[in-house]
This record gives sequence, C-alpha cells and structure tokens, in this order.
Amino acid sequence: MDSFAAAFGEVEEEARRAAARRRQEPDADGFVTVTRGGRVKPARQDEAKRVLEEKAAKKGELSGFYRFQVREDKKKRQQELLAKFEEDRKRVEERKKGRRFIPE
Repeated sequence: MDSFAAAFGEVEEEARRAAARRRQEPDADGFVTVTRGGRVKPARQDEAKRVLEEKAAKKGELSGFYRFQVREDKKKRQQELLAKFEEDRKRVEERKKGRRFIPE
C-alpha cells in the first residue's frame, strides 16, 4: 500500500509540475494557456508584505459603507474645495493689487 501511495504521489507531483510549465509557456500561436489554479503569489518578500498590509488596512476600514458616510465625505470634500477656492481667489486679488504699472 505504501508503494502505491508513493507512486500516486509522484504522478500527482509530475502532473502539477507539467501544469505549472504549461501555465508559463506560450503555445504555437503565441498564446499562454489558461489553466486551472490560483494566482501566483508575489515572488519578493517585501512585495508580499506590502500586499498583506494593504489587505489589513482595507479590512479594518469601512468608510463609505453606509449612505450617510458617503454623504458626509462628499460634504467634507466640497467644503475643502470651497475653502481652497477662496484662498486661491484671495491670493489672486493680492497679486493683482501688487501689480505696478511702470510706463517706459
């Protein structure tokens, strides 16, 4: 029974390796065959850590989940834009007043 399980494991492992090779190699027409299986994990450790941190940050934060949150965010953004617009308008007015006409 152990020899059968070992042989079966070897066959399964070879099938997995062959599928992995097919997934990466283009066929005669230049297309990569889509095979069953998940997305390949990030190769570099720092990239994997960044992906995990982004998932954790996304999971912990539920802004915009409720309708009132979306409305409050829109109002806040609108107020920020209005305040910035008023500052810019004042800055332009001061620059206009600071202009001097010097005839030649």
